[in-house]
Amino acid sequence: MLRKIERMNYKEPPWSDAYPSLANIMNDFPTLPLHNIITNNAFINCSKEAISISVSKDVFARLVVTNNLTNSKINSYRDVKGFEKVSEKKTVKELAEEKGIPFDEIGLETRSVSSVK
Repeated sequence: MLRKIERMNYKEPPWSDAYPSLANIMNDFPTLPLHNIITNNAFINCSKEAISISVSKDVFARLVVTNNLTNSKINSYRDVKGFEKVSEKKTVKELAEEKGIPFDEIGLETRSVSSVK
């Protein structure tokens, strides 16, 4: 895998511009899930916990966790910042509308790929 990533020239633009933390990944514990982004999600009526974080403090501090909604269990040994706990009685549509998400515009794109310009 290292050879593959080196062939991509990940330390140079456009990769270093789009993923700044990637440029230094080999010096920053490449086997750990550092700098992962968990943002703008709605975890509604999950059969298991919405998120389970059981990593060390150092790794947890390097995750980007923001603007998430859940009415499901959060399984973690510490408070998970970036998650707003919401009422189990609210529907997904109600939650989306509260956050300004155009719920009625979300769904499967029905036009064919060939019609997209």
